[in-house]
Amino acid sequence: MVNSQVGCSPSSLACTFGRNRVFLPSVLLLLVYFVAASNGQAATEMKNGGRDEAAMVFETVARFLEGQEGYTNDARIEAAVRAESSLQTILVALPRNSAGNFEAAAVRYALHRHFVRSYGWHLHGLDPQGSAWNSSSPLRAAIFRRLPLTVRSLVEDHLTKDGLTSSEVRDLAVTLEILVHLEASDRLRKTFDILRISTNNSMSESMSLVATNAYMSSFLLSRNLSDSVTRMEVLMDITRIYPSWPQVKVFVKSLLKNQRPMLRRNKPMQFPEVAALVDSIHHGFGGWLNTECSNLKGRLSQMEDHGTGRVLLSDFYAAGLNGSWQFQESIAYMKELGSLDESEPSVPRVIIPNWVQGRSNCIGHTESYDTCCISECEPLLAHVEQAIGAPAATPQEVAAIVAALPSGSVPTRETLPSLLLNRLHFIAAQHEGLVPIYGRLFAQWMHHAYPRECPYPHLAGTTKPTNIFDYEQDKALLPVAAISEMQGIVTRKRRREAPVNSAPWAPQEEIFAPPGIEAPSVLGWAALHSLAALAALTTALLGLARTAVAAARRVARPGVGKEKQQSLAGSSSSGRGIEPEPATGKRRKD
Repeated sequence: MVNSQVGCSPSSLACTFGRNRVFLPSVLLLLVYFVAASNGQAATEMKNGGRDEAAMVFETVARFLEGQEGYTNDARIEAAVRAESSLQTILVALPRNSAGNFEAAAVRYALHRHFVRSYGWHLHGLDPQGSAWNSSSPLRAAIFRRLPLTVRSLVEDHLTKDGLTSSEVRDLAVTLEILVHLEASDRLRKTFDILRISTNNSMSESMSLVATNAYMSSFLLSRNLSDSVTRMEVLMDITRIYPSWPQVKVFVKSLLKNQRPMLRRNKPMQFPEVAALVDSIHHGFGGWLNTECSNLKGRLSQMEDHGTGRVLLSDFYAAGLNGSWQFQESIAYMKELGSLDESEPSVPRVIIPNWVQGRSNCIGHTESYDTCCISECEPLLAHVEQAIGAPAATPQEVAAIVAALPSGSVPTRETLPSLLLNRLHFIAAQHEGLVPIYGRLFAQWMHHAYPRECPYPHLAGTTKPTNIFDYEQDKALLPVAAISEMQGIVTRKRRREAPVNSAPWAPQEEIFAPPGIEAPSVLGWAALHSLAALAALTTALLGLARTAVAAARRVARPGVGKEKQQSLAGSSSSGRGIEPEPATGKRRKD
C-alpha cells in the first residue's frame, strides 16, 4: 500500500528520508562522535602502550642492576639527582624527532656533555673522539658491555624505533653512572685480592687508605694490579711519572675524613665504606684536577699569541725545555689530539683550550673512561642553553646573551665585535635565519668569542684524540717529543715583521639534525585519518539519500506531495554537503 500523502511506502528508505529530513544530519553527528571517540581511545591506547613498553625496557635494566654485587640504592638516587639538574638545560636545546623524542645522535651528545660537565668523564664510545656524533649509537659505549646483550638490545631497539623521551635519557644517564660505580667496585675488589685483604672482614682506617692508594695509583697509570705487577712497582712508577701524587693522597684522605664523622674516627671499616670512598673519589676527582688544569691554562695564557687563544709552538717547547715537563707532546700526537693549529704551516701554534682539555692531560683511566679537565666552556654553554631554551635562536638573541656573559678571561661587553656579529648572521643564513646552538659552526663561533675557554671544533674525521697510554700502545710511538725536535722548533724563530694570524674560521657546518619540531599529538593524526574516513562515509550516505529521493519521485502520484518532492529535489541537486576541512598536524620550532 502506498502512502497517500508522500507517495511512498512507510517502510521504504525514500519515505523515511522524505518524512524526517532531520534524520541524515543526526546520523552524521552521531557518526562523527563515534569515530572521534573511538579513534581518541585508540590513540590513547597506542600512546600508553608505547610508553608502557618503554617502561618495561628500563624496568628490565633496573632489575639487572639491582641484582649486581656492589649496587646500592643510594648510588642510584644520587645519580638521578645529578642527571636531573645537569641534563635539564642540555635537553631543552636539542632537536627532537617527529614523535617528540631524541634520536641516537642527540642522546649521545647529551650524555657525553652531562658526564664531561659533571665529572670530567670521557666515556669510551660515547665521546666521538674526532668522529661525527651520528657515527655510532650511544649504546656502543664501552661501559654498556657490562649489560647482558639481551638487555642492551632491548634499549637499542627502543632507541632506534621511537627515540627516547627526556625522562628516558635521564634513566640512561643513571644507568651509565651505576655501571661506572659497579666497575669501580669490581676493580676495588681485585685490588683487595692482590693485597690479600678480605672484603668480608673489618679493617683499620690506615689499612683502608693503603688499599685506596693502591687502587688510585693503578687508576692514574691506567694499569691493573696483578701478581706480576706489584703494588710497590706501581707506587714507584706513580711517584716518577706523576709528580702531583702526594697531593692526590691528601685529596683521598680529606674525602675519608669528610665521609667519617668524628665519632667514627679510628673505628674499623667495612668494604662497603671503602667502596663508597672510591665512588666519591671518582665523582670528585675531575673537579680536584681542575686546579691543575687552571694552572696550566694560566701559564699558557702568559705566552698567548696576541689574544688568539694560541701559543706559538716555539714558545710552548721553550717552556718544556726549561723545566715545564707538561709542555712536551710531539707534533704528531698534538695533531691527533686536535690541539695544534697549522692553518699557517710555517707558524704552528698550540690551541690553549684544546690542549688543556685534551686527552694528554687526562689523569685517571679505566677500561671505560678517562678523567680529564672539565671544560671551562661548559658553564658558558649551559648559560646560553638555559637563556634560549630551544635548539636555535636568532643572531640578535644569541648576541645579546653572549655579550652579557663574562668568562674567566673575557669581560662583559655592551656589544660584540662586528666580526662576531657577521659570523652569527653567516650561520643563520644556512639555517633559515636561526643559529642552531648544538652545531659545529656555533661551537666554532663560541671558540672565537671565548678563545681561551671554548675549544676549536675540528671537522669530523680530521682528529683522533686518545690518552697517552693508548696512543703509545696503538701507534708504537712515544707521545712526547724528542729533545732535538723541540730544540729545532725553538731555534726556528718567527720573523719580527710577520703578520698576526687570527684563529681560523672553517665555513663547513656539521649538525646531526635540523632544529627540532614538536611532534603532532597521536590524537591529531588519528583525527586526520578519522575525518578522511568520515568524509568518505558522508559522501556515501548522501549518495544513498539521492538514490532514495529519486525512487520516491518515481513512485509518487501526480499532484500529491508535490511541494515536498520539490523541496527534496532542491536539496538533492544543490546539497553536496560541507566536506570536513582536513586536519593538519601543526609543527612548530622548539
